[in-house]
Amino acid sequence: MFVVLLDDTDPPLVLSPRRYLVARDGWAKVANELVGTWQRDQRLDMPVLPAPYPQASTGLPMIVIHVRNRALKVAHVLPVLAGTTGAELLGLVRSALALPQEEKEFDGRVGMRFAYELHNGDDPQSPLRITDGAVIDLEVCTEWFDGEGPVASRTYRTQPNAGITPKMAEAALNSAFRHLLPH
Repeated sequence: MFVVLLDDTDPPLVLSPRRYLVARDGWAKVANELVGTWQRDQRLDMPVLPAPYPQASTGLPMIVIHVRNRALKVAHVLPVLAGTTGAELLGLVRSALALPQEEKEFDGRVGMRFAYELHNGDDPQSPLRITDGAVIDLEVCTEWFDGEGPVASRTYRTQPNAGITPKMAEAALNSAFRHLLPH
């Protein structure tokens, strides 16, 4: 969703975290920005949604980034303060996307703990470049546990774990991340 400002009035607080365009510079500029945003979103080749809980605008300069998770096949648009560091960004992403630390299923008999990392591109060692329009990859690392403790830790699950069926894993993942998926 975009908000188009017709004058210098600040948007209402409820709309302040949304990306907004300023029409005082002309409708042609607004149309060009809308088309540019649509084209950037299309290049991601996955649904692009607003972050469920973005930070409210503070009146300071903001930039808009895309936080992408390839495993979930979804990206979220997130406004952040210009000058946000990589260390600050992880906390903002966790808050804006309501990323859980732990998810339990089946009356606590099985569950997962989550850790998160942010990457810029395919090289995990590359520094985050937090610029307007940047695409930052969100990697979700999991640790499976059952009633007796940890079962396995992985970033990407490649084979079934003893005691945790694929249906159990799917139920836990869906419960933890359904709020981020397109409906």
